[in-house]
Amino acid sequence: VMKFLRLLLLCVLVLSQFCSVAQIRQHVSYRHFDTRDGLPSTRINGLLEDSRGYIWAITDKGAARYNGYGFEVFTTKNGLPSDNVLLIHEDLRGRIWFLCGTQYAYLENDSIRPYSGNDAIKKQLKGKERPASLFFEHDTMWVTTMYGTQLFKSVGDSVQEFRPQVQGEG
Repeated sequence: VMKFLRLLLLCVLVLSQFCSVAQIRQHVSYRHFDTRDGLPSTRINGLLEDSRGYIWAITDKGAARYNGYGFEVFTTKNGLPSDNVLLIHEDLRGRIWFLCGTQYAYLENDSIRPYSGNDAIKKQLKGKERPASLFFEHDTMWVTTMYGTQLFKSVGDSVQEFRPQVQGEG
């Protein structure tokens, strides 16, 4: 009798899991957006949900912030270095960073500001490569290049190439 009850309980638990998954799948909805809805372009280079709940779409014609009802578009008219936005990232202070070509800019208090270290990064790259990604650790911005051959550490206006020491090197 105990074995039967255990087996019955196991079956009920497994079936309830399948029912929950089926119910979740039935309630998932999505909405398709395009330029008629306010996107600057349908060529999406990346997406981000920021800490305030906004959904960002970066495109070849600017960055669009979706608030659940409509899009607000940011372009060179708002201060982006280029309309072709390649990367987007949020730092620990809630600033939204954009990579446009080889230039960084960030949104803070609804104003786009160019990154003061852009010239230093460009000088370090010597025109050979372009930035590919960025991430933040406290107040330090780390920038990698397209081929991963250079890593830059930027604190404020200071930008320096970072070369980790390989074990065995002296």
